Amino acid sequence: MISIALNIISGLFVGIANVIPGVSGGTIAVICGVYPRLLTVSSLNFSEIKKDWKNILALVFGIFFGFLAFAKVVNFFYTHYPVYTSCFFVGIILGSIPFLFRLIKTKQNIDSPLPKKILAFILGLGIMLLIFFGKIKYGNIQNEIITEMSLKIFAWLFMLGVISAVAMLIPGISGSFLLLILGGYASVVNAVANLQVLFIMPYFVGVVCALVIASKLLDKAIKKRPQILYSFIFGLVLGSALSVFPNKPQSFTISAVMILLGMAVVLIFTYLGKTKKEET
Repeated sequence: MISIALNIISGLFVGIANVIPGVSGGTIAVICGVYPRLLTVSSLNFSEIKKDWKNILALVFGIFFGFLAFAKVVNFFYTHYPVYTSCFFVGIILGSIPFLFRLIKTKQNIDSPLPKKILAFILGLGIMLLIFFGKIKYGNIQNEIITEMSLKIFAWLFMLGVISAVAMLIPGISGSFLLLILGGYASVVNAVANLQVLFIMPYFVGVVCALVIASKLLDKAIKKRPQILYSFIFGLVLGSALSVFPNKPQSFTISAVMILLGMAVVLIFTYLGKTKKEET
Protein backbone atom coordinates (compact mmCIF):
# COMPACT_ATOMS: atom_id res chain seq x y z
CA MET A 1 0.00 0.00 0.00
CA ILE A 2 2.85 2.36 0.85
CA SER A 3 4.51 1.52 -2.46
CA ILE A 4 1.35 2.38 -4.45
CA ALA A 5 0.91 5.66 -2.57
CA LEU A 6 4.56 6.61 -3.19
CA ASN A 7 4.19 5.89 -6.90
CA ILE A 8 1.06 8.04 -7.14
CA ILE A 9 2.85 10.91 -5.36
CA SER A 10 5.95 10.43 -7.52
CA GLY A 11 3.76 10.49 -10.61
CA LEU A 12 2.14 13.71 -9.42
CA PHE A 13 5.55 15.38 -9.13
CA VAL A 14 6.61 14.11 -12.57
CA GLY A 15 3.37 15.36 -14.13
CA ILE A 16 3.59 18.74 -12.41
CA ALA A 17 7.25 19.15 -13.39
CA ASN A 18 6.33 18.79 -17.06
CA VAL A 19 4.17 21.92 -16.80
CA ILE A 20 6.98 24.17 -15.53
CA PRO A 21 9.56 25.63 -17.95
CA GLY A 22 13.08 24.77 -16.81
CA VAL A 23 12.04 21.80 -14.66
CA SER A 24 12.66 18.30 -16.02
CA GLY A 25 10.11 15.54 -15.49
CA GLY A 26 12.89 13.01 -16.08
CA THR A 27 14.93 14.56 -13.29
CA ILE A 28 12.00 14.27 -10.87
CA ALA A 29 11.47 10.64 -11.95
CA VAL A 30 15.12 9.83 -11.16
CA ILE A 31 14.92 11.66 -7.82
CA CYS A 32 11.74 9.79 -6.86
CA GLY A 33 13.28 6.47 -7.90
CA VAL A 34 10.68 5.70 -10.58
CA TYR A 35 12.79 6.36 -13.70
CA PRO A 36 13.26 2.66 -14.67
CA ARG A 37 9.53 2.11 -14.13
CA LEU A 38 8.77 5.13 -16.33
CA LEU A 39 10.88 3.63 -19.12
CA THR A 40 9.14 0.27 -18.72
CA VAL A 41 5.66 1.67 -19.21
CA SER A 42 6.73 4.10 -21.94
CA SER A 43 8.40 1.36 -23.99
CA LEU A 44 5.27 -0.83 -23.68
CA ASN A 45 7.33 -3.67 -22.19
CA PHE A 46 4.28 -5.81 -21.38
CA SER A 47 6.22 -8.64 -19.72
CA GLU A 48 7.67 -6.21 -17.17
CA ILE A 49 4.39 -4.31 -16.87
CA LYS A 50 2.58 -7.54 -15.84
CA LYS A 51 5.11 -8.14 -13.06
CA ASP A 52 4.68 -4.66 -11.57
CA TRP A 53 1.29 -3.54 -12.89
CA LYS A 54 -0.04 -2.08 -9.62
CA ASN A 55 2.88 0.31 -9.12
CA ILE A 56 2.99 1.17 -12.83
CA LEU A 57 -0.74 1.93 -12.89
CA ALA A 58 -0.32 4.14 -9.81
CA LEU A 59 2.60 5.98 -11.43
CA VAL A 60 0.73 6.56 -14.72
CA PHE A 61 -2.35 7.78 -12.86
CA GLY A 62 -0.24 10.21 -10.84
CA ILE A 63 1.52 11.57 -13.95
CA PHE A 64 -1.68 12.22 -15.89
CA PHE A 65 -3.54 13.61 -12.87
CA GLY A 66 -0.62 15.87 -11.98
CA PHE A 67 -0.27 17.15 -15.54
CA LEU A 68 -3.99 17.75 -16.14
CA ALA A 69 -5.29 18.80 -12.72
CA PHE A 70 -2.33 20.93 -11.66
CA ALA A 71 -1.78 22.77 -14.96
CA LYS A 72 -3.72 25.81 -13.72
CA VAL A 73 -2.32 25.63 -10.17
CA VAL A 74 1.32 25.35 -11.22
CA ASN A 75 0.85 27.97 -13.90
CA PHE A 76 -0.57 30.32 -11.24
CA PHE A 77 2.35 29.88 -8.83
CA TYR A 78 4.94 30.02 -11.59
CA THR A 79 3.33 33.19 -13.00
CA HIS A 80 2.84 35.02 -9.68
CA TYR A 81 5.75 33.60 -7.65
CA PRO A 82 8.31 32.49 -10.28
CA VAL A 83 11.39 33.08 -8.12
CA TYR A 84 10.21 31.15 -5.06
CA THR A 85 8.75 28.35 -7.18
CA SER A 86 12.04 28.03 -9.06
CA CYS A 87 14.01 28.04 -5.78
CA PHE A 88 11.87 25.15 -4.51
CA PHE A 89 12.80 23.08 -7.56
CA VAL A 90 16.46 24.08 -7.25
CA GLY A 91 16.31 22.61 -3.74
CA ILE A 92 14.88 19.38 -5.13
CA ILE A 93 17.71 19.16 -7.67
CA LEU A 94 20.46 19.93 -5.14
CA GLY A 95 18.98 17.49 -2.64
CA SER A 96 19.07 14.72 -5.24
CA ILE A 97 22.84 14.95 -5.84
CA PRO A 98 23.88 12.56 -3.01
CA PHE A 99 21.17 10.13 -4.12
CA LEU A 100 22.40 10.15 -7.72
CA PHE A 101 26.02 9.74 -6.63
CA ARG A 102 25.10 6.65 -4.60
CA LEU A 103 23.08 5.37 -7.54
CA ILE A 104 26.15 5.50 -9.80
CA LYS A 105 28.24 3.61 -7.23
CA THR A 106 25.64 0.87 -6.73
CA LYS A 107 25.13 0.24 -10.47
CA GLN A 108 28.23 -1.90 -10.84
CA ASN A 109 29.29 -2.70 -14.40
CA ILE A 110 32.70 -4.10 -15.39
CA ASP A 111 32.44 -2.49 -18.83
CA SER A 112 32.17 1.05 -17.43
CA PRO A 113 35.69 2.35 -16.73
CA LEU A 114 36.14 5.67 -14.93
CA PRO A 115 37.19 7.71 -18.02
CA LYS A 116 33.94 6.77 -19.79
CA LYS A 117 31.88 7.75 -16.77
CA ILE A 118 33.71 11.08 -16.47
CA LEU A 119 33.19 11.73 -20.19
CA ALA A 120 29.47 10.91 -19.86
CA PHE A 121 29.21 13.29 -16.88
CA ILE A 122 30.96 16.12 -18.76
CA LEU A 123 28.72 15.56 -21.79
CA GLY A 124 25.58 15.80 -19.65
CA LEU A 125 26.84 18.89 -17.85
CA GLY A 126 27.85 20.50 -21.17
CA ILE A 127 24.37 20.01 -22.63
CA MET A 128 22.81 21.74 -19.65
CA LEU A 129 25.26 24.64 -19.89
CA LEU A 130 24.17 25.14 -23.51
CA ILE A 131 20.53 25.13 -22.41
CA PHE A 132 21.37 27.54 -19.59
CA PHE A 133 22.83 30.05 -22.03
CA GLY A 134 19.82 29.43 -24.27
CA LYS A 135 17.60 30.39 -21.34
CA ILE A 136 19.50 33.65 -20.95
CA LYS A 137 19.06 34.39 -24.65
CA TYR A 138 15.47 33.22 -25.13
CA GLY A 139 14.06 33.36 -21.61
CA ASN A 140 11.88 36.38 -22.32
CA ILE A 141 10.37 35.07 -25.56
CA GLN A 142 6.66 35.85 -25.90
CA ASN A 143 4.36 32.91 -26.66
CA GLU A 144 1.06 33.64 -28.37
CA ILE A 145 -1.96 31.42 -27.72
CA ILE A 146 -3.22 29.81 -30.93
CA THR A 147 -7.00 29.76 -31.24
CA GLU A 148 -7.59 28.37 -34.76
CA MET A 149 -6.77 24.86 -35.97
CA SER A 150 -5.27 24.07 -39.37
CA LEU A 151 -3.24 21.23 -40.89
CA LYS A 152 -0.06 23.22 -40.29
CA ILE A 153 -0.98 23.85 -36.64
CA PHE A 154 -1.91 20.17 -36.22
CA ALA A 155 1.52 19.08 -37.48
CA TRP A 156 3.22 21.72 -35.33
CA LEU A 157 1.41 20.55 -32.17
CA PHE A 158 2.30 16.93 -33.03
CA MET A 159 6.01 17.84 -33.25
CA LEU A 160 5.75 19.74 -29.96
CA GLY A 161 4.39 16.54 -28.40
CA VAL A 162 7.33 14.55 -29.78
CA ILE A 163 9.81 17.07 -28.36
CA SER A 164 8.06 17.11 -24.96
CA ALA A 165 8.07 13.30 -24.71
CA VAL A 166 11.76 12.91 -25.54
CA ALA A 167 12.63 15.71 -23.11
CA MET A 168 10.49 14.15 -20.39
CA LEU A 169 12.44 10.89 -20.59
CA ILE A 170 15.87 12.57 -20.50
CA PRO A 171 16.64 13.86 -16.98
CA GLY A 172 17.76 17.49 -16.88
CA ILE A 173 16.06 18.46 -20.14
CA SER A 174 12.87 20.47 -19.67
CA GLY A 175 10.24 19.84 -22.32
CA SER A 176 8.30 22.90 -21.18
CA PHE A 177 11.35 25.12 -21.60
CA LEU A 178 11.94 23.77 -25.11
CA LEU A 179 8.28 24.54 -25.86
CA LEU A 180 8.87 28.05 -24.53
CA ILE A 181 11.82 28.54 -26.89
CA LEU A 182 9.80 27.15 -29.83
CA GLY A 183 6.86 29.43 -29.03
CA GLY A 184 4.36 26.69 -28.16
CA TYR A 185 4.31 26.74 -24.35
CA ALA A 186 1.37 29.15 -23.90
CA SER A 187 -0.78 27.32 -26.46
CA VAL A 188 -0.18 23.87 -24.95
CA VAL A 189 -0.71 24.94 -21.32
CA ASN A 190 -3.82 26.92 -22.26
CA ALA A 191 -5.23 23.91 -24.14
CA VAL A 192 -4.57 21.53 -21.23
CA ALA A 193 -5.83 23.95 -18.56
CA ASN A 194 -9.08 24.55 -20.47
CA LEU A 195 -9.43 20.97 -21.81
CA GLN A 196 -9.46 22.02 -25.47
CA VAL A 197 -9.53 18.52 -26.98
CA LEU A 198 -8.99 19.71 -30.56
CA PHE A 199 -5.62 21.19 -29.59
CA ILE A 200 -4.69 18.57 -26.99
CA MET A 201 -5.19 15.57 -29.33
CA PRO A 202 -2.31 16.16 -31.82
CA TYR A 203 0.01 17.10 -28.96
CA PHE A 204 -0.68 13.90 -27.00
CA VAL A 205 -0.50 11.73 -30.13
CA GLY A 206 3.02 13.08 -30.64
CA VAL A 207 3.84 12.42 -26.98
CA VAL A 208 2.71 8.77 -27.14
CA CYS A 209 4.53 8.03 -30.42
CA ALA A 210 7.81 9.49 -29.17
CA LEU A 211 7.56 7.86 -25.73
CA VAL A 212 7.39 4.35 -27.18
CA ILE A 213 10.42 4.78 -29.46
CA ALA A 214 12.70 6.85 -27.19
CA SER A 215 11.98 4.83 -24.06
CA LYS A 216 12.99 1.54 -25.73
CA LEU A 217 16.42 3.00 -26.51
CA LEU A 218 16.87 4.36 -22.98
CA ASP A 219 15.60 1.11 -21.44
CA LYS A 220 18.35 -0.82 -23.28
CA ALA A 221 20.96 1.69 -22.14
CA ILE A 222 19.92 1.50 -18.50
CA LYS A 223 20.20 -2.32 -18.56
CA LYS A 224 23.47 -2.63 -20.51
CA ARG A 225 25.43 0.47 -19.37
CA PRO A 226 23.78 1.72 -16.15
CA GLN A 227 26.85 3.47 -14.70
CA ILE A 228 27.57 5.39 -17.90
CA LEU A 229 23.91 6.36 -18.31
CA TYR A 230 23.58 7.51 -14.70
CA SER A 231 26.87 9.43 -14.95
CA PHE A 232 25.39 11.23 -17.97
CA ILE A 233 22.17 11.82 -16.02
CA PHE A 234 24.20 13.11 -13.05
CA GLY A 235 25.74 15.76 -15.31
CA LEU A 236 22.32 16.70 -16.70
CA VAL A 237 20.73 17.00 -13.27
CA LEU A 238 23.61 18.97 -11.75
CA GLY A 239 23.63 21.38 -14.68
CA SER A 240 19.84 21.74 -14.62
CA ALA A 241 20.11 23.63 -11.31
CA LEU A 242 21.58 26.53 -13.29
CA SER A 243 18.74 26.43 -15.80
CA VAL A 244 16.05 26.39 -13.11
CA PHE A 245 17.67 28.98 -10.81
CA PRO A 246 15.88 32.36 -11.21
CA ASN A 247 17.69 35.13 -13.06
CA LYS A 248 16.36 37.79 -10.70
CA PRO A 249 16.52 36.61 -7.06
CA GLN A 250 14.24 38.44 -4.59
CA SER A 251 14.12 37.93 -0.84
CA PHE A 252 17.21 35.95 0.15
CA THR A 253 15.53 34.53 3.27
CA ILE A 254 12.40 33.26 1.52
CA SER A 255 14.42 31.95 -1.43
CA ALA A 256 16.73 30.07 0.96
CA VAL A 257 13.73 28.62 2.82
CA MET A 258 12.20 27.41 -0.45
CA ILE A 259 15.50 25.77 -1.47
CA LEU A 260 15.72 24.03 1.92
CA LEU A 261 12.08 22.96 1.60
CA GLY A 262 12.83 21.40 -1.78
CA MET A 263 15.82 19.55 -0.32
CA ALA A 264 13.64 18.34 2.56
CA VAL A 265 11.15 16.86 0.10
CA VAL A 266 13.95 14.79 -1.47
CA LEU A 267 15.15 13.60 1.94
CA ILE A 268 11.61 12.50 2.82
CA PHE A 269 11.27 10.59 -0.45
CA THR A 270 14.69 8.99 0.04
CA TYR A 271 13.77 7.91 3.58
CA LEU A 272 10.41 6.50 2.50
CA GLY A 273 12.09 4.69 -0.38
CA LYS A 274 14.60 3.06 1.98
CA THR A 275 11.79 2.10 4.36
CA LYS A 276 9.87 0.49 1.51
CA LYS A 277 12.93 -1.56 0.43
CA GLU A 278 13.56 -2.72 4.01
CA GLU A 279 9.93 -3.86 4.34
CA THR A 280 10.14 -5.85 1.10
